[in-house]
Amino acid sequence: MKEKERSIKLHGIRILVAVALCALPLIAQGSLFSWLGFKGKNPKDVATKVASLREHGNIIGLAFSPDGHTLATTAYQNPRIHIWDWRTGRIVRTLKGLRGSGNEYVTEPLRFSPDGRLLALCAGALGHVVIQVWNPETGAVVHDLTNPHGNTGCQSIAFSPDGRRLFAVFESTVNIGNSIIAYSTRTWQPVWGLPTPSLLLVNTLAVSPDGKFLAVGGQKLVSPRGNPPRGGFEARIAIVDVARHAIVRTFTAFPPPFLTLNQLAWSPDGVHLAAGPWVANPGPGDAVRIFDARTGALVTRETTPNETHIFGLRYTPNGQYLIESAIGGQIRIWDGKHQHLLQSIDGVAESLAVSADSRYLAMGGTDKVLVWKLKQAQPIHPIDHKEE
Repeated sequence: MKEKERSIKLHGIRILVAVALCALPLIAQGSLFSWLGFKGKNPKDVATKVASLREHGNIIGLAFSPDGHTLATTAYQNPRIHIWDWRTGRIVRTLKGLRGSGNEYVTEPLRFSPDGRLLALCAGALGHVVIQVWNPETGAVVHDLTNPHGNTGCQSIAFSPDGRRLFAVFESTVNIGNSIIAYSTRTWQPVWGLPTPSLLLVNTLAVSPDGKFLAVGGQKLVSPRGNPPRGGFEARIAIVDVARHAIVRTFTAFPPPFLTLNQLAWSPDGVHLAAGPWVANPGPGDAVRIFDARTGALVTRETTPNETHIFGLRYTPNGQYLIESAIGGQIRIWDGKHQHLLQSIDGVAESLAVSADSRYLAMGGTDKVLVWKLKQAQPIHPIDHKEE
C-alpha cells in the first residue's frame, strides 16, 4: 500500500515538472498571462481596464470627483449629467443640464471644484444660461451664469486650485467683449474680465498647478508666408498672469493650416505646457507639441503621417504619465516627459479624465465609458504593441 502511495506521489511530481517545463518557453516569451487565460494582457502594460459603464451618445465630458469615488459624464447634445459610482456601475444621481450643453466644440464641459462641493457645466449652445453649477451631493442648482455677450456660448471652464474662482472662456472676439472672465464662487459675480486681442477666437484654457497663470488657446488669421507661402489660421497660446489680469506672453502653437487648439494641459510642476490641435486640413504634421510655459520655446513634438484631432490630453497629477486620445484612432500613454510610449490602446476616446490620486483613467467614447487602473511608479518599458 505504501509503495502504491509513493508511486502516485512520484507520478504527480512528474506531471508538475512536465507542466513547469512546458511553461518555461511561455514565460520567456512574456506570454504566461495568455497561457493562464488572461488573453490580451501584457505584463508591460501600465493600464488595465477595471470598469465599463454603458452610456448613451458620444461622451464628450468626463470628470472624477476629487475623492475619486464618483465620475460625472455628459454626452453630445444630451441635456443631462450622470454621476456614477463607477466601481459598482451604478448611477447615483442624474442632473438635468442645459439643452444643447453637450456641444461638440466645448473642450472642457464638466469640472468639479477642488473640494468636490461644486460641479460646473459649460454649455456651447447659444442660450441665455451658458454655465450651470450644482451641488453634486444633493443635485440642487447652486447658480446659473448668463451669457455675457448675448450671441456666443461657453467654450471651456476651470476652477482655480483654491476653489475661489471659476474661469471661463467664451467664443468671443475683442470687438464683442471679454473673452476670459473670472467669477467668484462665493458671489458668482464677475471679478475681472480680459479681452484677447492676440487671438481672433479663444476656445480652451488650463490653469497652472499653482493657480498663478492661465493658458488660453485659440486661433489667429495670418498672412501667407514661407516658401511655399502658407496662410490662414494658426493655433496660438496666450499666457495670462492671474494676479495682474494681463496677458504676459503669446506664441504660436501650430502653424497654418491648423485651425485652432483643442486641448491644453500643464505638467504638474508647472514647467511644461502640452497642446493638441483641431486640424483643418489633412496631411502630415505634429499631433502634440510641448512647450516651456515660461518662455514659449518648443521642447518636444510628436509627429503623425495623417491629420489628427486631439480630443483629450492629460497629465496625471503625479507627473508619471501624459495621456493622449485620437492620435490615429488610439489612446496613447507616455511617460510624463513624453520620451517613451508605454501603451497604445486602439479606439477613439472623445474625452479623458484622470483621478486626483493618479490611479485611474476614464475614457469616454460612443455609448460607453471605460475606466482603467494605472500602475504607479513602474519602470519605463517602451512598447511596440497595440491592445484591442
